[in-house]
Amino acid sequence: MDDTRRQQRKAPNSLPRHEIELLAYAEAQAADLAARRQVLAGFQALERGVARAEREHASGAPHGAELLREWRGSAEAFTRRYGGVLLVSLRL
Repeated sequence: MDDTRRQQRKAPNSLPRHEIELLAYAEAQAADLAARRQVLAGFQALERGVARAEREHASGAPHGAELLREWRGSAEAFTRRYGGVLLVSLRL
């Protein structure tokens, strides 16, 4: 995730600690993959988190909406940063 997104993100108030750690790990993994020119794999790592957050939200989990917002925000920030490379990857 880019520095701007980190600075803009408010600390999640109601997310369980393990959810925050999972998100941070996925963001670091996605950035590492992107640095190794595996942008699509990085995006997919974040998209798996978005899908899980969507299931949590749909099931009525108390933190579901916030979890989904955080994961989507992370995936959107990644796309803004690596979107051009991502589009090329999808066309191959």
